[in-house]
Amino acid sequence: MNLITGSQWQTSAERKWGRTAVWIHGDGQFAVLHPCRDQLTVTLCATMVDAALMKKTVCCGRCTRSLHMITDLAH
Repeated sequence: MNLITGSQWQTSAERKWGRTAVWIHGDGQFAVLHPCRDQLTVTLCATMVDAALMKKTVCCGRCTRSLHMITDLAH
């Protein structure tokens, strides 16, 4: 599922969402969750600023941006 393996953050994300996420991309402490109808995608970002920008993006057009959320994997 990961493009790059071995990252602490990717490992943490895999533990949390590996069975439910369609994909987990990126690397970083902040996970942006995009729950698009019946599919969950996760984008990992290095900074909260990057995560906030990613949260505002339209992921696939099948969900509402208000459902996107950021989770800090360090907590």
